[in-house]
Amino acid sequence: MAFLNSYEEASGQLVNKHKSSFYVPANATDRHIQKISDTTGFTRAKLPVQYLGVSIYTGRQKPAHFANIISQTVNKLQGWKTNLLSSGGRLISIQHTLSALPIYTMNAMPIPATVVRGFHRILANFFWGSYKGSPKRHWKSWNTIAQPKESGGLGVLNLNHMQIAFRTKMLWKALMTDSLWARFFRGKHLYSCHHSEAHFPFMLAADRNLWKQAAHIIQRNHRIVSMNNSPTTYFWYDAWTREVPLKDFIPEDIWNNMSDKYCTIQQAFNNPMSFQLQTAIRYCPRHLLSQFLTSNGTKDTWIWCPTTNGKFSTKSVRSFLAPANSQQWAVLWSPHIPLKWSVLLWRLILNSIPVDETVKEKGVPLASKCSCFPQPQEKSALHLFFRSDTADQVWSELSHLLHFSNREVSAVTDGVTAFLARPEIIATYGRLIRCTFMATLWEIWCSRNKARFQDQGMTAKHIINRTMLSIRAICISFKFQKVPQPWLAALCQTEHGMEELKSRTPTIVRWITPPSGRLKLNVDGAFMRTSGTAGGGGILRDHEGNMCWAFAWAYHDLNSSLAAEAMALNDGLSICCSKGVYEVLVETDSLNLLHLVTNQISSQWDLTCIMHDIAVKTLNLKAEIAHIPREANRVADCLASSAISCPRFVIWSSWGDLPTTVKDPYHLDKVGDPSIRS
Repeated sequence: MAFLNSYEEASGQLVNKHKSSFYVPANATDRHIQKISDTTGFTRAKLPVQYLGVSIYTGRQKPAHFANIISQTVNKLQGWKTNLLSSGGRLISIQHTLSALPIYTMNAMPIPATVVRGFHRILANFFWGSYKGSPKRHWKSWNTIAQPKESGGLGVLNLNHMQIAFRTKMLWKALMTDSLWARFFRGKHLYSCHHSEAHFPFMLAADRNLWKQAAHIIQRNHRIVSMNNSPTTYFWYDAWTREVPLKDFIPEDIWNNMSDKYCTIQQAFNNPMSFQLQTAIRYCPRHLLSQFLTSNGTKDTWIWCPTTNGKFSTKSVRSFLAPANSQQWAVLWSPHIPLKWSVLLWRLILNSIPVDETVKEKGVPLASKCSCFPQPQEKSALHLFFRSDTADQVWSELSHLLHFSNREVSAVTDGVTAFLARPEIIATYGRLIRCTFMATLWEIWCSRNKARFQDQGMTAKHIINRTMLSIRAICISFKFQKVPQPWLAALCQTEHGMEELKSRTPTIVRWITPPSGRLKLNVDGAFMRTSGTAGGGGILRDHEGNMCWAFAWAYHDLNSSLAAEAMALNDGLSICCSKGVYEVLVETDSLNLLHLVTNQISSQWDLTCIMHDIAVKTLNLKAEIAHIPREANRVADCLASSAISCPRFVIWSSWGDLPTTVKDPYHLDKVGDPSIRS
């Protein structure tokens, strides 16, 4: 009590004894308890207790310690009119409100699997709905729903993945910082081993697997920028050269017999004849020991490779744990597409629409009659959406816009995925086609439900009119500026006019020669994601459009088109430096690269070095860098494409030596031939 008295005297604040409690072990005697109470004036309380929203307890972790999470979720749902929410509205509620309830507690400590399953069960019942107090059928498991949208799920937070992400975040902070807590953590759990081989014996048995997964994720996704001859970075275990540690290249028998496995970079490089360095030279790729990032700082810098800025994020961990993305699923989701449409197509692709045929497959006997056909017929998803008379009239009316034949669809899943996988759908100008296709399916489904439950007939005219009204609203809300003429004509046939929409107006662009006495450098990069090959090229021209020189070079070990663009710009500026070209005008069709150069956006960690080189050369050359449309940068674009197949760095001094694919756009630019930008 002397300490509390000193605090009260120094601060002028008094401890409220009526709100204060003390805790003692269960085997404490009544005499000791009474003595503590008389001395402090506090009342005795028993664990567990809620402090700042987290349970404090002793002994084994029990689901009852986390009952507040379940109760908060249930109380939140009781105040909502869930029957008035569409599937998209319920999905938004889960994503932005309900899924966030356990995050605070989970960030502090792992939650038992029993509590996680109970929480998931409540969310699943809310999403699929209920009837007279009983939950409806769950057409898909929560593990499927709790996947990213691009992986076939609905983008709901997966708490199991989130638990691993939070443990990874905590371990990452312990490794890369030098705070008192970080030193304590390393001393307790990583005392005599590297984090990749830690067993975490002092953690709860139920949590050890989470920590081991976190250590494995960090080991495969970190990179260390070491200060020169770092005394703290491990030579074998840490990823200081490329994405993998050097120990992965060492044969198992050599590794098992190695004595000093925890050798640091400083110890290895200080003695060129050391066993560690000689072993690495013998078994590791030679370029790994010469291509690594160093800094002149006072400590090593840890880089989180999955993010562009090199900083850790729990989102990147969850992406790492999720299945691979697929374009098939990505096209379902877009800011200008209502969520209820996307959810319907998601269910349609997964055969989770409650039509009669699907319900009977689940063991529910019923008499089936299609609502859109005059004669009784068993209803299936294929029949409802594509083969019925009503659907046939709808798709025939829209065929000139969608270029789609419903009669070619033999299976719903294959038909929908094949339509959404068409190249024109994926492109930006295909968003109207995609929206119309999804809106049509939604209106067919709504019309079926009204016919089934409200005795309203299904008519093709009503479905088409509702579809076009929805598309019109989307065009106005999101300010679509390029609406093709056929769509304008179709949308004008609805009940309202289309004064707000503008037709597609192409623009004319051309390459502009520099002012007299100045030179202009055009650069571009190319990256083939399927093969991983890249190249860059550029051309320097005078005020008459005559070529001074051009270059092309194939790049290796790049992972994005932005990196290829940056390499091409750096090479072009380097050639200007070597040839004494100053005050050059530079044009690139990469707006992201221009923003990086002008510091409008932060640089990616793997482009830091090259962006520094570009900044220095730009300053020395007094260069001016500007953006140009891709259609006006066609010469550099052709050079970059041809560079992918170049076996070596090539510089041309005469236009006659240029590749054939480059000569035509070069002459067109010289005579001022324009290009059409749609």
